[in-house]
Amino acid sequence: MTLEKITNHKDQALARQREMYKRAARFTAYVSAHGQQAQDIEDALWASIAGRTLEGATGATLDALGARYGLTRNGLSDDIYRSMLRGTIAALNSQGRQEDIVSAARGLFGCDAVFMRTPNSIATSPSPSATIAIGVGSPTLPSWAYPLAISILLKSLSAGVSIDSLVTFDASSAFSTDAPRPWNIGLGDVDDASVGGGLADGIYVNRVA
Repeated sequence: MTLEKITNHKDQALARQREMYKRAARFTAYVSAHGQQAQDIEDALWASIAGRTLEGATGATLDALGARYGLTRNGLSDDIYRSMLRGTIAALNSQGRQEDIVSAARGLFGCDAVFMRTPNSIATSPSPSATIAIGVGSPTLPSWAYPLAISILLKSLSAGVSIDSLVTFDASSAFSTDAPRPWNIGLGDVDDASVGGGLADGIYVNRVA
């Protein structure tokens, strides 16, 4: 038996309403909400199945998984290819939420610590554009693979949202100050590396004229 992912739970639920209820706005909203909940569960289950299969896969099995998700190996080692697939799966299942983007970043860069600044973050200046800044702490992914990882990460964003900058930082020295204002954070010192935390290394900047 072959399992197939259902991608339209909400549409199916709405289509199955009796004609007499289709004009009832509140009931339609109720059905729509429950259909979306079913879709969220389906998406999460498929992501979990793919993840469990992925972690133990090697060689041709990884290639088959890559073909399923539209990502060719192109000479990558099993470990790097697995990271790219992990991020691709997360990006394909992303709804553009902060936790979805963080999940994709963790899978791609092989890190636990991920920092994200959004237009709604504390002490962020109002911006007419929907941009976010991301920091990945002590990534295990080699730097030569960053361009591919970034191109995949961009697919996890909602339409109209872009990454303003992406940096790496030493997760072991990251800190923030215990100050009354939550935006008083820890900084490194360009002249004295022993002062403060390590400075971040920029690996991607969205240069928009």
